[in-house]
Amino acid sequence: MQKTNLKRSVLHFTAAAALLFVASLGNAQSKYTESADREFERGGYSEASKEYLIAYNKLKGIEEKGRVSFQIAECHRLMLDLQGAADYYNKAIGFKYFKENPEVFFNYAETLREQNKFDEAVKQYNEYKEKGGDKSKANTRIKECEEAALALDQPPTRYVVEQVPVLNTEQFDYAPAWASKKGDELILSSSRSATT
Repeated sequence: MQKTNLKRSVLHFTAAAALLFVASLGNAQSKYTESADREFERGGYSEASKEYLIAYNKLKGIEEKGRVSFQIAECHRLMLDLQGAADYYNKAIGFKYFKENPEVFFNYAETLREQNKFDEAVKQYNEYKEKGGDKSKANTRIKECEEAALALDQPPTRYVVEQVPVLNTEQFDYAPAWASKKGDELILSSSRSATT
């Protein structure tokens, strides 16, 4: 009787110790990303991506690596680094992050679409639909990709766009508008120090 109770006690103690160890690992992993998560929430995407990269190298669990890969991708997407974003969305998918968040497929497709990789984007939109994403949203994007791919196949326009040095400077020049009804005067906003 005492041996059975002793075995049970040892078994319970071992199970409790294992649970505490696993819980502490999960807690330690979230500590790696606390600062990066705060930076991301406040819009500091460059800083957040650097901190996520540091955390990524310390993490062991596939789930947390998937989430961190997704967050790095989001940082790159929001900084308009589309290729960097695509690379990390692909990693997040490899870590099966789509089981938690199918938006990884949609956002990956968006970065591919923005790079005119329409066929690859359509594949990701279809994955998004299959994994439980919004079918209507995906179908709209698929249609846009198909139309854009057709437009790229059209012959070039007869118009040639050339830079006009007096209008396009190294400073910020924007918002051109006709200043006369005849269309012979143009006005624009600029950050130049002098006007011409």
